[in-house]
Amino acid sequence: MAWNREDARERIRKEYENFKDLELKPLTREMDLRKLQRNQARIVTGVHLYLDPVNFQGLLKEAREDASKLKKLLRHMHVYQRQMAWLLKDTDGAQRVHFQGGRLHAVFYKPYDTTDVEEPEVKRLAAAVQFVSQARELAKLIATQTDIAFALEAGLECGESIATMNGRIGSSELLFIGAPANQAAKVLTGKPDDKYCTNAAKLKEKLPKKTEPLPERYAKQVKDDVADNPISRFDTFEPEASIDYDNLGVRTADLKQGITFYGDISGFTRHIASLSSEEDKVQALRAFHATRSEMHHVVVADYDGDFIQYQGDRIQGLFYEARASRHFASKAIEAAGALQDAFDICREELPGFSNLGMASGIAVGRVFITQVGIKGDREVIVLGQSVARASQLQDDMGAGQTAINAAMWEFLTKEEQKLFTAKTNDEDAYVARLSMNVFDALEDAKAYTGRVRIEGTHSVSARVVSEPTTGVKPAKSWCP
Repeated sequence: MAWNREDARERIRKEYENFKDLELKPLTREMDLRKLQRNQARIVTGVHLYLDPVNFQGLLKEAREDASKLKKLLRHMHVYQRQMAWLLKDTDGAQRVHFQGGRLHAVFYKPYDTTDVEEPEVKRLAAAVQFVSQARELAKLIATQTDIAFALEAGLECGESIATMNGRIGSSELLFIGAPANQAAKVLTGKPDDKYCTNAAKLKEKLPKKTEPLPERYAKQVKDDVADNPISRFDTFEPEASIDYDNLGVRTADLKQGITFYGDISGFTRHIASLSSEEDKVQALRAFHATRSEMHHVVVADYDGDFIQYQGDRIQGLFYEARASRHFASKAIEAAGALQDAFDICREELPGFSNLGMASGIAVGRVFITQVGIKGDREVIVLGQSVARASQLQDDMGAGQTAINAAMWEFLTKEEQKLFTAKTNDEDAYVARLSMNVFDALEDAKAYTGRVRIEGTHSVSARVVSEPTTGVKPAKSWCP
């Protein structure tokens, strides 16, 4: 079912109204943030950490054509992420947000500012730095058992962010929105060291000179984990139907042609940082929930993509043939156009959204989908170079733009390819301003028996006009 404007407007209004009783409070006492209700949000003062195994993509590229190496790497990734999850659980005041592929996002929020502890902001940063140090020890310990070593890069930033349980019923997850979470991710460069953002850097000189070593019990814990999960347990399969994510784990889905899709609310982090009153922040969060719900509907219900996860103010989706038919590439770019039109409605209907926008990044390539974590707290991740590429393409786009990689461009029909323009100084990027008007014009072209071209843009309407010499001859005509 394709996206419908009036249905979308009704959904957005309804979802905004559903959050009229949203509660926003500072986090000042013990609370399991993963048990937040959808109408609750907490202002969390803490340290955001991104911990990235920077050599993983290289290891995956080397292993993907060798089944035994691939299984060995997948086993290592499972053990690594499981042990990192345990280390976080053992750290008081630490909260795992999620893994984004191999990259961990966590927040450290103790001690609270309301305690009598001196310089709580320094203590929180010290806890995050100690975790990073112990994580590197743990990675080396795992390497002695699996013969694979991850080189880790850390990005850290301090400040206020808002914890919210976002998404639709059945796919809700803990999110943190705000500048610290955003900046800690963007500071990463791909080199295995520690990166301190502005606020964290100001506190660096006050940190303890030494960190506590990794507890000795982890040596046995890692050894037992590897022994309990031999390489022979791990296997890959090519999906012939929609992926059953609940059955992933030691079984990993191998998509030779998987399309990673990112849609991002451009400017939202700056918007919420600019708000000072609690009332304005509540209205922004209500609008955020309504927008993200529509983003989910576009990707999953309208265009047959799979929802993977929310990452701050963006959605990650996955399109593939077994789920979305052989037209999955066309559906992915049309979903990007629908997101643009849906956000036009958000600008009209939602307070504070008039100056925000939508940016998308799409890339096709071989990807591996699996489920990681510990019992009772597991999550789906997608691994592959095209995942990182789609993220980079989206990051480089401004409001109203969609970028695709060259492999994705090759997947499109000739008519669809003409919607995109090669990006200057980047051989692997094509850019377009998509909307439903553009795709409606492509459909209208099928009514012509002669050659045609599309004239205009999504902002000044698009229409099909006759072009006998240089125009495109539609592949199909509905004329008798």
